[in-house]
Amino acid sequence: MKEKQHIPAGYKSSPLGIIPEDWEVKRLGEVCTFLDNQRIPIKDADRGKMKGKYPYYGASGIIDYVNDYIFDDDLILLGEDGANIITRSTPLAFLVSGKVWINNHAHVLKANKGYNRYYICNYLESLSYDKYNTGTAQPKLNQEVCEKIPVLLPCEKEQNNISDLLSLWDTAISKQTALIEKLTIRKRGLMQQLLTGKKRLKGFEGEWKLVKLGECGKFLSNNTLSRDQLNEDGGNVQNIHYGDVLIKYPYILECNKETLPFINESAYKESMTDFVKNGDIIISDTAEDETVGKACEVQNIGTNKILAGLHTMLFRPNDGLFSPCFLGYYINSEVYHSNLIPLIQGIKVCSIGKQAIQNTSIVIPSIGEQNAITSVLVNADKEIEIQKQKLMSLQEQKKGLMQVLLTGKKRIK
Repeated sequence: MKEKQHIPAGYKSSPLGIIPEDWEVKRLGEVCTFLDNQRIPIKDADRGKMKGKYPYYGASGIIDYVNDYIFDDDLILLGEDGANIITRSTPLAFLVSGKVWINNHAHVLKANKGYNRYYICNYLESLSYDKYNTGTAQPKLNQEVCEKIPVLLPCEKEQNNISDLLSLWDTAISKQTALIEKLTIRKRGLMQQLLTGKKRLKGFEGEWKLVKLGECGKFLSNNTLSRDQLNEDGGNVQNIHYGDVLIKYPYILECNKETLPFINESAYKESMTDFVKNGDIIISDTAEDETVGKACEVQNIGTNKILAGLHTMLFRPNDGLFSPCFLGYYINSEVYHSNLIPLIQGIKVCSIGKQAIQNTSIVIPSIGEQNAITSVLVNADKEIEIQKQKLMSLQEQKKGLMQVLLTGKKRIK
């Protein structure tokens, strides 16, 4: 016999579990009007001919700006397709206001009278969409399914109160995001000045040397098997794929099981492959965007066996003459990448050859000045990282509030 569920005073049972007595459950199609039939997609080539000031939205936010608009209203967008439905790496539900253009990859919702748009958006963002996914090769939320999504609703006044409280966290998150952007721009300026010698740190003088990157160290052989070709079960060797390198230097690539796949030693010929060492620099030679040629320094290997995998280059700076950290910053600088642009091949998938990288020129100061410059940039990165941790904390706080406020587990007096 099934045990009877305990329902606290002031609460009731519902299809969404135990909820406050004065709350109700409605379908999303009753709460919002879908305006999907008004969406118009624009091809990339056509958008190139109509650049303008109006945001062009897709499933995860603004993807371009065009010279016309098709909506001028306060709306909610809900991503219709794409991996973000599962991964949730960016908001799936978000607000837009004013003159905008929206393509066919985001559902367009207009909150009906009596329902708070901000409340509904946060409620939709709080949901898991695994059970609503109708896609096979690619995740998808079709309109018919979305219209039936149950929405838990208090009265309009309480919707407003909940929205007001959550908006305090949104304001704090927005300010923190702006601070991080400000610090990032500041660091970019420091790199531009310090890595070119336009600004010298106190106590350093003398000319910098013009050298080729290939003269600063050795490019070693790496594993050429793709992840699909590797047997990751039961392996004892870790493999760095180019996707792991697409992180901004100098966030150290921590070599552990959580971040890198393990492979069996039989998957490669040891005589043809060099193991990675602490201080080595892994450079991405293939990417789908401007991150081709980006690098990260490897640290904290310990006793692990690490391989540089497919679509990466393994670079080992010369001991005592070059600071690995300085070279990592230099390789990731706008100064250096402006010289890489003519060497990059491909359009959708960009790549650059090892020979081309080896022959690129860099300008370097003495090892002492390299270390001093590195110290300034590392401190700038540490400050950015501290602020990012604060941002994550605010985001987690808001997520916790959403879990209790949008379910009625806690009420605002």
